[in-house]
Amino acid sequence: MRKNLNYDWQFIPDFKEEYIGAKNISGTHRVNLPHTIKELPYNYFDEESYQTTATYLKIFRLSIASLNKVVRLHFEGVMNKCEVFINGEKAGEHQGGYTAFDVNISRFIMFDRDNVLLVKVDASEDPSIPPFGGVIDYLTYGGIYREVYLEVLEPEYLEYALISPIDNKEIEIQYKLRRPVDEYRLHYQVIDAGGQMVSDGEARYENNEGVVVKLPVPNAHLWDLDDPYLYQLKTELIIDHKVVDTRFDRFGMRTATFTPEGFYLNGRRVQLIGLNRHQAYPYVGYAMPKSQQRLDAYLLKDYLHCNIVRSSHYPQSQHFYDCLDEIGLLGFIEVPGWQHLGDDTWKKNLIKATEEMVIQYFNHPAIVIFGSRVDESVDDHALYTATYNKIREYDKYRAIGGVRNFANSELLEDVYTYNDFIHDGTNEGVTKPKKVIKDNVPYLITEHNGHMHPTKKFDPVPNRVDQALRHARVINDAMEYPQISGAIGWCFADYNTHKQFGSGDRICYHGVLDMYRLPKYAAYVYRSQTDEEPVLEVCSNLAIGDLDKMVQQPVVIFSNVDYIKLFKGEQEIGKILPDKEHYPHLKHAPFIVHDLVGDIMAKKEGIEASDGEVIKALMLQIASHGFDSISLLQKSKMLKLLKKYNLTVADATRLYSTYFTNLALDGADYYRFVGMKDEKEVISKSVGVPHDCKYQIAISEPQFEEEGTYDVMKIDVTKVDQFGNQVDYANDIIRISAMGAVENIGPNTASLIGGSLSFYVRSKGLRGTATIKIYAGDLLIREIATGVIRNEG
Repeated sequence: MRKNLNYDWQFIPDFKEEYIGAKNISGTHRVNLPHTIKELPYNYFDEESYQTTATYLKIFRLSIASLNKVVRLHFEGVMNKCEVFINGEKAGEHQGGYTAFDVNISRFIMFDRDNVLLVKVDASEDPSIPPFGGVIDYLTYGGIYREVYLEVLEPEYLEYALISPIDNKEIEIQYKLRRPVDEYRLHYQVIDAGGQMVSDGEARYENNEGVVVKLPVPNAHLWDLDDPYLYQLKTELIIDHKVVDTRFDRFGMRTATFTPEGFYLNGRRVQLIGLNRHQAYPYVGYAMPKSQQRLDAYLLKDYLHCNIVRSSHYPQSQHFYDCLDEIGLLGFIEVPGWQHLGDDTWKKNLIKATEEMVIQYFNHPAIVIFGSRVDESVDDHALYTATYNKIREYDKYRAIGGVRNFANSELLEDVYTYNDFIHDGTNEGVTKPKKVIKDNVPYLITEHNGHMHPTKKFDPVPNRVDQALRHARVINDAMEYPQISGAIGWCFADYNTHKQFGSGDRICYHGVLDMYRLPKYAAYVYRSQTDEEPVLEVCSNLAIGDLDKMVQQPVVIFSNVDYIKLFKGEQEIGKILPDKEHYPHLKHAPFIVHDLVGDIMAKKEGIEASDGEVIKALMLQIASHGFDSISLLQKSKMLKLLKKYNLTVADATRLYSTYFTNLALDGADYYRFVGMKDEKEVISKSVGVPHDCKYQIAISEPQFEEEGTYDVMKIDVTKVDQFGNQVDYANDIIRISAMGAVENIGPNTASLIGGSLSFYVRSKGLRGTATIKIYAGDLLIREIATGVIRNEG
């Protein structure tokens, strides 16, 4: 029997010994889990404000039917350490906020009476617990930030079943019982996605607490990126002819191998393109439920079209990895930490966290590599031999890496995983692998870009384009070397950080999305590397006043079409091809547009085509590099052409401003970019002077569905022009009103950031209807009528 314990906790952001055993504590308020100790502003706050000790209290009952059984509490995650009390007595404790833990409370329970559960949570950065002890470039927040449930089990039960697919023909299962049993039987069945049994077996065992079993999976349906097929293993523990425990574990059949010639999934080479993810959100930090964890996975797979995500720098929500399994997105999971290594106690805690990680995340087929060393830390032979061996104690088959940021590090793992920050926007995208490690070993770039070019969503166009092209360059150059299995960029989304990092406002603007998961131009690099849907993103507002010295720069477009037809209004200017010269390895190279004029000037001004090309070339040179870049010979040629057509210097200035600076766009003029695939128009985008702006509203889900705890709806508000383009410098004040069975997270009023922002609205554990109203100033721009469905559990 499992019972969720996520609703109706009493919370107070302090702790006193007198709270232990009390049924009611003065000054508490009601909260549901997941919960953060302190909601924070979007930026500009003191991170020490949440580093406190807090108290969570809950009353629950169990019937006498649970007598003589094992009663345990399961916590998915409590940051950073905690003590658990039942009816005034200490039942257990845990250190480290990134892995789950159980507390056996059997001997403390009172049946058919109120039981008082109190959790003392310490969110301070304890230097004896990874990742703490140094400074870290992210925040850890605090609280019971993942779900909690209670289990009632028979005295003998299965602790775990760890499933390894072998050669896509059979599975190896490691079973562990709660404790040694004199005699027992295990009955196991493999069940396919349609509910049909495809394999089974049963065996008798004596005097042990664990066994290893192999079971065939005939004609296995493989788990793959485009077909993430999942099986279930049903296991019954039988003692004295009675089934005392039944468990179901999900798994996938696949081979995943890192080699010196790249990464292979089911025998097929796959170039890995992905991003690093922090599990943090605005206002509530880590405390987000299932729907938002899954939404991040969908954004990575279906919007950004990544095929791998690294959960930096710690294990993340099981909901996130469950979704990776279901949608076919590969994962890299690693031990908690960043750069710092602590004392012996700290190292023992790291080894313990490593063991918890490998057991708890073992059965996810999406996870193709475990990380056994602290990100960017120095070599430590003894420690990293211990963490590697701890993973191998359980997992004999999966690859192990260890992320470092320096060359010729001691390689104790299977894959040399390396943070490569060589690219500065002007040089090579990646370091040649032989310069990093001389041996011909499996090699994976685990971070690039990020801090090399922090970029805000509201930065001027050139800065945002530069970030995007840097990502494109690294991905392209990584593909040049067969040894490089892929490149995982830094990072998925902006995130809050400590005062020593970021832009002074407690935000690291390293993401290809902002903290609300809204795109910057760099997102379109990843988004364009697909053939599943047409993509065409013009990374410019074509406003010359947004550029240094008002000098026109090339327009960058990220698209997966064959070529682009360019129009000014309805007049065709020319054909644009992808830049395969500079990005030869990308599946879909960016389009770099240098000429927005074509033959329009020559036709309208009555200039011969050949002369028009000469004038245009000179004007484009001036537009791109300034008047001083024109040589005396070029100036002479220009004057001769002006004389030929009876044009004055004033006329030349008019030609320049009319055709080459976009200053003549009056709202009726616009550029249209038409994407062509197999000689058919598949997508188009228009860009012109913005007017008739309006607001677009997008919601993450139509209603709230509670499964054991509250649900969260994400509401995106974007201001767009007449062509549907985001107006990047809009900062309108937006207000939200959430009524009924829901409430807003964070402030009710906020300004657009770079033309858009998101609100998060959560259900309150109540069935019923809800109304969400969104205002721009006093103008109601959208009313959302929705409801809350509550599935008991």
